[in-house]
Amino acid sequence: MRVGYTHKAAGFQITSEFALALPAVGLTPSAANISAQLGYGERQGPDSNRPDMEGRIVAQWKLDHAPGVAPAQIVFSGERGDRTAVVLAAAIPSAYLATFPTGATGKSHTDGWDVEWQLPSRYATLIGKFYSGSELRYFFAGQLYSYFNDTTGLTNTVSVTSVDGSSTVVFGTNANSHQVVAPERPVRSEGGFAQLGLPLSRLFNARPGGRNAGWSLYALYGIDQAKTRDLNRLGASGNRRYSTMAVGTLNYSLNRWVSFSLEQSLYTTHANPEQTLPLFRGVPSRQWNDVRMEFGPIFSF
Repeated sequence: MRVGYTHKAAGFQITSEFALALPAVGLTPSAANISAQLGYGERQGPDSNRPDMEGRIVAQWKLDHAPGVAPAQIVFSGERGDRTAVVLAAAIPSAYLATFPTGATGKSHTDGWDVEWQLPSRYATLIGKFYSGSELRYFFAGQLYSYFNDTTGLTNTVSVTSVDGSSTVVFGTNANSHQVVAPERPVRSEGGFAQLGLPLSRLFNARPGGRNAGWSLYALYGIDQAKTRDLNRLGASGNRRYSTMAVGTLNYSLNRWVSFSLEQSLYTTHANPEQTLPLFRGVPSRQWNDVRMEFGPIFSF
């Protein structure tokens, strides 16, 4: 569900939106309907009757008043959601059954905010974003990490698979000899990107109706980083610390329907040096590189 409001005054436009990711209805967790659960929402998020909330505010104005130049924008957005992992009473370890006779739950949350901008002009266009938050894997950020069971200070720990089979809940005894469920804490992260676009044909004064009127060049750099102190709690699986991406793209527009693009990119993942480094050809590796070159036509209708 999404609602919005727009206000315009003196060439300046502000748009706000608010959205709810509503829970699925009538889906009992089982192997038979796992695809349906994934299709309607997160099994431990909206499906557990905890709707995610998202909202944004957009400020829009005319930065360059030349004909054909898009408006400039600054966007502020945020999201918040909760997940719950359920362990049925029948699955509670016998040593903890007296404390949790009706079952137990493990909980964590996702939250995030970002500021992004689009600043077009007849000479160049700069777009970018900076974000920060926790458990951002469903936004393809945070190195795709989710949460960890914080067993610090607990003894006699026992891991039990949740009823939907997608995570584990850890039971333990704390320093006060109380039986508890280990806190499930989200992995925190931050990152962003910036892209500069140059209309080469305009900069070199190409004739608007000529064959060289459709050249443009884009350069992008981005980074996504998870916090090391959270990764170290993940143990051996917390070995991806941060990733960077550098991309250069050269475009040629043949006409309004067909264009061609040549793109060179470098993706680099940096290992967490505080964890055991993964091996590559038998040698511990601190980073992995993926170099790509792509060329092809783009059809617009």
